[in-house]
Amino acid sequence: MKRSRICFLRPSSVARVTLAALLLLSACGSSNDSASAPDAGAAESGSRDGMTTRRDGATSTIDGAAGTDRATNEDATAPDVGVPDTGSPPGNPIYVTQNGAGTMDGSACANAHPVSWFNTASSWGPAPTQIGPDAVVHLCGTFTGAPNSTMLNVLGRGAANHPVTIYFEPGALLTAPYWSGNDNPGRGAIDASSGNYITIDGGSNGAIQCSANGTGLAYQKSTLAVDMDNCNNCEVKNLTIQNLFVHKGDACDVDQTLVSGIAFQSGASHVTVDHVTIHDVGWAISSNASYTTIGPAVEIYNIDHGFIFGAQNGKTMSNVVFHDNQVHDYTAWDTAANCYHHDGIHGFGGTSGVVTDFTAYNNVFGGNTGGNFNMHIFLEGTNDGTPWTSSPNSVTRIFNNVFSATTGGIGLAGSGAIGGNALYANNTLTGSSPSVVVACEGFGNTSNVAPGAIVENNAVQNCGVLVGSTEPGPSQNGNFTVKTFDYNAYASCHDTYNCFFTNLNGVAIDTASFASWQSMSGFDAHSIASLASGTYFNLDATFRPMAGSPLMGKGDNLTSLCTGDLVALCKDITGTPRPASGPWTIGAFQ
Repeated sequence: MKRSRICFLRPSSVARVTLAALLLLSACGSSNDSASAPDAGAAESGSRDGMTTRRDGATSTIDGAAGTDRATNEDATAPDVGVPDTGSPPGNPIYVTQNGAGTMDGSACANAHPVSWFNTASSWGPAPTQIGPDAVVHLCGTFTGAPNSTMLNVLGRGAANHPVTIYFEPGALLTAPYWSGNDNPGRGAIDASSGNYITIDGGSNGAIQCSANGTGLAYQKSTLAVDMDNCNNCEVKNLTIQNLFVHKGDACDVDQTLVSGIAFQSGASHVTVDHVTIHDVGWAISSNASYTTIGPAVEIYNIDHGFIFGAQNGKTMSNVVFHDNQVHDYTAWDTAANCYHHDGIHGFGGTSGVVTDFTAYNNVFGGNTGGNFNMHIFLEGTNDGTPWTSSPNSVTRIFNNVFSATTGGIGLAGSGAIGGNALYANNTLTGSSPSVVVACEGFGNTSNVAPGAIVENNAVQNCGVLVGSTEPGPSQNGNFTVKTFDYNAYASCHDTYNCFFTNLNGVAIDTASFASWQSMSGFDAHSIASLASGTYFNLDATFRPMAGSPLMGKGDNLTSLCTGDLVALCKDITGTPRPASGPWTIGAFQ
């Protein structure tokens, strides 16, 4: 894969965190020192005092010796939507500790099997004393692995509606200096690559971590937390994956693509990640699997890449969905040499690989995006060497998202073929300043936006380029004959590169005038703009329109689209219903 950077002539924890808190974090440009983004040095040995926000909304202390977050209370007022199931799941309970305890019959934590029993083939099967469909394996206490080891090897399968569940009891922790990885013997802390119908449930505060892997630490190794290659109908939920590689400074000291939190590759299908926190890792989640769903309530931060997906050579991947999540803070992986360019979501593919559809909605992207930031959503195009799809009929649906950036470009979608039913609607995109954020709404290099595509109700501000459709600009052609490109709002752009900088079907557009853009493109007849104003939208710190905002009541009513994969469009990012008749508000909030 070519490590290219899209540009326009270059220039916690999650599950019960309220949406307002996530948006405020994004708005404030949080860094490694923020309350919800623990210090990247958490993996270092020794005591460390501090507080952080857990995924259950609790305030938690940080255990410096182990580098883990420990929840200390529960948020009783958390909303119902996205609340994780943190109770012990029903099923046949089997208890496991690292070395066993008591009678070692697996009847309780005090009489637990040793982990060696779990890793023995004869322990898997249909008998009540074996691990099989409906078994719930309770992990008790701390499991400490050697460098380059795997703690749990899944050697069997569940069945439809009867999964095998690996459940972390309160305080359960898998820790090692570094776990085995993609280029090492073994496959991660948990290797479920041979299983189907497997659920990994972190319970209330279960965690997987590396204790000594990172810049200036004992090891600089590739590593993997959870391997689910070839796993069908599998889920990871309620889990924290942390400090797999704590990167600092300018060191180009690891292949970040091989420092991974969760991997679904090869023959995997129908896989889900929800209510999971992943931080201080190179690539948080990667997938080649059809029916990949990431969300709700996944928080990813202090990363190089958040979610990476793509079809393998000659393969087809379908039904890829990323929703109701937060991705923020990339600066920990900055280097002077730009060894690691950062993307929130990165879609790319193999030779003749096809991704039929990709949907992203109700997400918050932001924080301190860092000096090596590329885009929040980057779908590679033909000029990048490994396009996310080889089919002009592939569909992207990106709506109800908040994108903010302190550097680089924001991007609804970086590039690539965009099929006839594409939708970019009701997104809010805001840079920190037009002089430092290069581009907001980019449709990438050699984009093919088909006649059925709809680009409406987007609020775009504080970027050098507000709309750009080619790389590096008017010198390249793009097929950009959308169905509708209208009812958008624009504010605050920079004249180094003009606010509208694109090539539409051979017509070069390079203008700072909104009226000229309307005339030359034929787009945005009902849109609004105040290109010199950085406060025109009148947004609060979470990017929600305040009273009197010109965004209110100026959007198109898209109720007719709210079917199938687009049902969520008829509610805003907070779940507030949009009106069935009459105008909508422009942007992610109603």
